[in-house]
Amino acid sequence: MCIRDRYVKLAFRVNGQIIQLPVIEGQKVKKGQLIAAIDPRDIALQYAATKSAYETASAQVERNKRLLGRQAISVQEYEISVANYQKAKSTYELSGNNMRDTRLTAPFEGSIVKRLVENYQRVNAGEGVVQLVNTQKLRIKFTVPDDYLYLLRAKDVKFKVVFDSYPTEAFDARLEEYLDISTAGTGIPVTITIDDPHFDRTRYDVKPGFTCKIKL
Repeated sequence: MCIRDRYVKLAFRVNGQIIQLPVIEGQKVKKGQLIAAIDPRDIALQYAATKSAYETASAQVERNKRLLGRQAISVQEYEISVANYQKAKSTYELSGNNMRDTRLTAPFEGSIVKRLVENYQRVNAGEGVVQLVNTQKLRIKFTVPDDYLYLLRAKDVKFKVVFDSYPTEAFDARLEEYLDISTAGTGIPVTITIDDPHFDRTRYDVKPGFTCKIKL
């Protein structure tokens, strides 16, 4: 059995200069906790401009709607104002998303494994900022004989994990994925994830590479 932590590299969706990076390597963080923030000033100016354009386009549609009702403008003129409104709305919503994306938060409870950038550094969208590991869930990879395939295909298949270092404890796990083939005749590769609420990494010191038994 191969025990693996679930790592994720966190990154911003927008470009900018980091102005907050309050986490350090080894620090535990809660879900939703601030990991980093970039300077929002340029994006805030763009947001204000798109908001103004959206409000102007919205007001124009309402005016043209009344004018169309009095046959003071053509249907084509009204449709053009609607198209301009939809475009302005889309740009405004995108700008709002960019504003929210200036703050990077933890998607789950875990620990900071590595900081990949420094404070006040300029980063590009998609560039890794920190590497976060989920300390509450472990992925376990193993292989099973070919004739176990029918069990993997069963509905609501259940797993129990028993670590050699904690032989009296059994933790619930769920099937994550398996390959419907036998790789080089060595068996079917399977990946499961421990999702037992009683599995606490602060209590059970289980590391990648430790051995365990799987009960199916």
